[in-house]
Amino acid sequence: MSTLSLKKLIRQLAAIKGRHTELVTVYIPVGANLHDVATQLRNEQSTAENIKSKPVRKNVTASLDKIIRHMQLYRKTPPNGVAFFCGNVSQKEGAADIELWVIEPPEEIKVKMYWCDQRFVMEPLEDMVKEREIYGIICLDKNEANIALLIGKRIEEVFHKESIVPGKTRAGGQCLSPDTLVQMSDGSIIEIDKVSNPHIVKSVDFSNTNLTNKPVIEKWETQKNSKYIITTKCPTIQIESSKDHTFFRWGNKIEEVPAGKLKKDEFLLIPEKIDVEGQIQSLDVSNLYNSYKISEEGRNHIKIRRETLKLLQKDLAQKSNVTQTAISVIELGKRDIKINFLKNLCKNLELETDSFIRQFCVPVKDIRLPKILEENLANFLGYFAGDGSFENERLSLFDANKQIIEFYSNLAKNIFNCNSSITHRENKGHYVSRIYGKPIIKMIKSEFPELKYATNTVIPIKILKSPNSVLAAFLKGLFDAEGYVNKERGIGLGINNKKMAKQIQMSLLRFGILASVVEYNNERNPYSKKPRFTVGITERKSLEIFLNFIGFNAVYKDKTLRVVIKNKSGTSYTRQIFLTGRNIRKIIESEGYKVSDFPKVTNFFRNERLMSKDVFKNSIINEVKNNKNLYKKLETVLNYNLIPVKITSIKKVEENLKMVDIEVKNSNFIANGIVVHNSSARFSRIREGLLNDWLKSVGEAANKTFMGNKEVLGIIVSGSGPIKEMFMKEDYMFADVKKKVIGIIDTGYTGDQGLQETVEKSDELLKEAGVTKEKKLLQSFFNELQKPHGRVVYGAEKVVKTTETGAVDRIIVSETSTLRAYELLRGDEKKIIFSDKKPSEPGWDLMGEKDLIDFFEELAESYGSRVIPVSADTREGKQFLELGGVGALLRYNI
Repeated sequence: MSTLSLKKLIRQLAAIKGRHTELVTVYIPVGANLHDVATQLRNEQSTAENIKSKPVRKNVTASLDKIIRHMQLYRKTPPNGVAFFCGNVSQKEGAADIELWVIEPPEEIKVKMYWCDQRFVMEPLEDMVKEREIYGIICLDKNEANIALLIGKRIEEVFHKESIVPGKTRAGGQCLSPDTLVQMSDGSIIEIDKVSNPHIVKSVDFSNTNLTNKPVIEKWETQKNSKYIITTKCPTIQIESSKDHTFFRWGNKIEEVPAGKLKKDEFLLIPEKIDVEGQIQSLDVSNLYNSYKISEEGRNHIKIRRETLKLLQKDLAQKSNVTQTAISVIELGKRDIKINFLKNLCKNLELETDSFIRQFCVPVKDIRLPKILEENLANFLGYFAGDGSFENERLSLFDANKQIIEFYSNLAKNIFNCNSSITHRENKGHYVSRIYGKPIIKMIKSEFPELKYATNTVIPIKILKSPNSVLAAFLKGLFDAEGYVNKERGIGLGINNKKMAKQIQMSLLRFGILASVVEYNNERNPYSKKPRFTVGITERKSLEIFLNFIGFNAVYKDKTLRVVIKNKSGTSYTRQIFLTGRNIRKIIESEGYKVSDFPKVTNFFRNERLMSKDVFKNSIINEVKNNKNLYKKLETVLNYNLIPVKITSIKKVEENLKMVDIEVKNSNFIANGIVVHNSSARFSRIREGLLNDWLKSVGEAANKTFMGNKEVLGIIVSGSGPIKEMFMKEDYMFADVKKKVIGIIDTGYTGDQGLQETVEKSDELLKEAGVTKEKKLLQSFFNELQKPHGRVVYGAEKVVKTTETGAVDRIIVSETSTLRAYELLRGDEKKIIFSDKKPSEPGWDLMGEKDLIDFFEELAESYGSRVIPVSADTREGKQFLELGGVGALLRYNI
């Protein structure tokens, strides 16, 4: 008997309760003499004759007799011993139903026992199937703490407590305008008003000026009666802050200075390049088509569900406001189904429409909707964001240039396999491309809801989270639509949307492109009095990067840009060296050089001028190539990822307004492209006494739970914010308990959700634990299930048929499934059916039954497959059980 079959039988026997002390348990250990045991049981049978209650006496003696007679089938004790469980299991008073269970366990029985009670004695067997892998979890923050055991795949909470530690309070009220844009670690760019714990933002590591990812710890909101509008030049950036918000002032040393003390012509810091490891974004388009073909499994599912709800076809038709014929032809698969009909049908069958479509439906499509966000789609969306609009069942694109409107019209055809047309509006002097297909409109509105109207459209979050190639394609489309190339200055893009302009400016930093955003008066425009914003790129290197990594599909813009770059001076006022001349002077003098060795740039060493990176490379680094040590030091300076930007104006505005601030673990973040300070010293500390008492109480609970508990293989400490690190740093736990800590995990929550999140984020720490393996296996199963031709089948009968073809790699069976395998015989004909109760079919004889796992293990052995049992203790396990509890991953598609 397998361990999993034994676990299931143990649960069954442990649930049985006799009416009296008439359930008999017998354990026979390895090497025991069966003749001696049988003699002992006969003596117990004689003793049982003295029991006063006639029914109890009769049931006990009958049970012992049944055990003794079964023992006679053995010549010797089985290799691991044997256990007998026998007794009256009838639920009717006075009735007798003597059942016998015989177990030959997978491990050795080491105890000899005879016992008669109201319950069977299961402890010796339970020890055999007891989970061996046990880990501890301590999940805490300043508000609450949970201590739990991860026993195999099950989380068992042993301690929960909430604290009275107060939250942090404001010390000075340092804040930024709510619409300030913050650069997030995943590429998204969102208002500070929407940033909070557990968000992760981009932050500067000043030890090497590289960007790193750091968590947001706290967020504050307050009211102010004034703000400071700080504007820089080369590039032009604007940021609004309170008087006491701290910035990094650049000079011979980096100083932390509040906005109220900054002055014109001083320098702040911006990153030269923002590296983001973007992720390919998937698109959920399965439910956006107009009509679908339902698979045979789906039609059977509809029929079974209808019958489960005790609905006739005419009843379902009446509820769905259609004819009975309509229901009949759907169940027979004689026609496709419209999306509205399908939604109504699923509603009346109490099915989740999106899930049903993913599992059982294939779109009937002329139009093709992409399932991932790739470059071509991003390029189309960028142009649509600039010069597109929604109509009833079509999209419209506009441009005065025929070549570009034809390009994007053809691009839409290639992406969506749709129809399109182009017309020329002579009276308005532009071309219009119509892109037809309601599913296309539904996809853009559902997957890219940020694309609205010109004044409130922003870059979609999925674009920002994508790899640079996808973001570049979107920006190419946007600049094709709204951008222009000025032969004297460079690239410009004009829009009425301030947030969009600032997002574009910060997005260009992903490529190392330094751009300015300038607001100007739009009074001359007869159609709009709203202010207009121009994104400008004028520096030669930034123009070159734009051409190489973004570019134009508009041929005339591309040609003009190439001419601009060719005629552009290499002088840069934007990409300056991070260290001042005096600091560079110290470096070269430490290697024996003098200022006079660099006659062209002596004023730089006196801090009389800034120096661009190109000039620094050509006039200083290239002059010291023979000194490898100095060359390496200066090359490091050249590659620093921070550059100074000059303040051109600081304007104080008196008005009552809401302001927001966040605390970041690394004490800084990027706001509107500028590196701003964020020191925890700016906030009042949490009351040290209460916090210390709180952590002491958590440590005492941890010591009580884990001290001397040898079964616990390791402990994981988790939680949101810095409290978990503080808890580990100090001696709140005994040294022997602290030694068992195998890792610290950042979570967004505590409580039950925090415990679940800890397990989900501990793959590496628990890579050998069953819960991680099981979750990954089931995630692979469901991922394949969502694919149109995924290598997966489910349902017991389907798994059997597929296994017999040799195509099955792994069979997955839920441990908690109530199904059993029954073998039926009619003449020479045999069949297997799966049911949660014994079948009774006319003309068929029941020949035998097997536990579900045992059945599939025997089947798998014949075809080189593997059986992997899974529990229902995880979310994936519960979902798998709801699907029937039997599935398989295939070696190849069938």
